[in-house]
Amino acid sequence: MKIVLFDWNGTILDDIPIWYKSVSEIFRVFGKTPPTIAEYFKELEGDYIQIYRSRGIEASRDELNLIYEPFYQAHIVGATLFPNIKDVLRFLNDQGIITGIITAQKDILVSPLLDKFEIKDFFHYRVFHALDKKIVIQQILEQEKTNPTECYFIGDAPSDIRHGKKAGVVTIGFLAGYIPEELVVGAEPEYVIHNLEEIKSLF
Repeated sequence: MKIVLFDWNGTILDDIPIWYKSVSEIFRVFGKTPPTIAEYFKELEGDYIQIYRSRGIEASRDELNLIYEPFYQAHIVGATLFPNIKDVLRFLNDQGIITGIITAQKDILVSPLLDKFEIKDFFHYRVFHALDKKIVIQQILEQEKTNPTECYFIGDAPSDIRHGKKAGVVTIGFLAGYIPEELVVGAEPEYVIHNLEEIKSLF
């Protein structure tokens, strides 16, 4: 393998409870009932705005972010990295592996945490607000002149797995405990892990 790409929320950053409260705040403001975490990720295909549209919220993406971003920022102090991720990233870098983050989260919400946890320099690629991760994966593969079968994409959501499979890469489903296991496994990743340390055994 030459490339390892990661999702961010719920894969590197253990923030799903905070993320869910932030999403629920949007629904509260608009007087709508939020989906459960399971419902959200069962429906999510890439662009999160469809989740809001399907529940009667017609606000623009910018209007949604005006609610989501300050709420998330106010609560993110409680978030931590998942165990062993620094060791895994150091291992990958030592092996000469190209690494990257592909996330739907905006730069303003991710970059300060990369600095805070001192992991920014571990990543060769950092792609934010990626609503079609398949395209981003393909762009990285093209830039690195790498075959899709020489790339892992690791994510905790079924949509991550589906995007990775559409891009032709080898997918790894991370069972972090927030998204129902049957949803992640049902997306048919090539590998399933419960701890990021398990990535090392794939090299």
